[in-house]
Amino acid sequence: MIFMPYQEQDAQKVISWITSERMFYQWSAGVLGDYPLTEDRLNAFYREWKSKHRYMVFCLCDDEMQPVGQMIMRYPDEDPKHIRFGFILLDPAYRGKGYGKVMLNKAITYARDYLQAETVCLGVFENNDGAHGLYESLGFRDTGETEQEELMGETWNCIEMLLTLK
Repeated sequence: MIFMPYQEQDAQKVISWITSERMFYQWSAGVLGDYPLTEDRLNAFYREWKSKHRYMVFCLCDDEMQPVGQMIMRYPDEDPKHIRFGFILLDPAYRGKGYGKVMLNKAITYARDYLQAETVCLGVFENNDGAHGLYESLGFRDTGETEQEELMGETWNCIEMLLTLK
């Protein structure tokens, strides 16, 4: 498996992995607008963010260089030692087989070794037990901070998690 920069032609494959409205909001927290997502809207969002934020979009690719996972890394503030992971998504055919852990381990290594980050944070909705368990297995810990989002007519709690790299 190879960790590569996202390319706009990856959008079709990435949005095909979103198999329900609930999954879309668990992944995007509504930041990408309404369900369903289109390739054009995903790429426009990433282009707009690139002009406003310091962030990177990556894909985990198989041996044929086909994306099987996607995520972003960004600097949430001016501290270059702090990275935020987000928009973490895996092809359904690869879920439950360790590929999420592979992708996140590659991202953690990149953040620590290349970006010289000392901490990584992320948010996960409490209704996403699988993702929360994956992040805990990698050493992320709940910070005790939560935010509430109104999504799909419900109130969802987003748990803030932190991983110390040093």
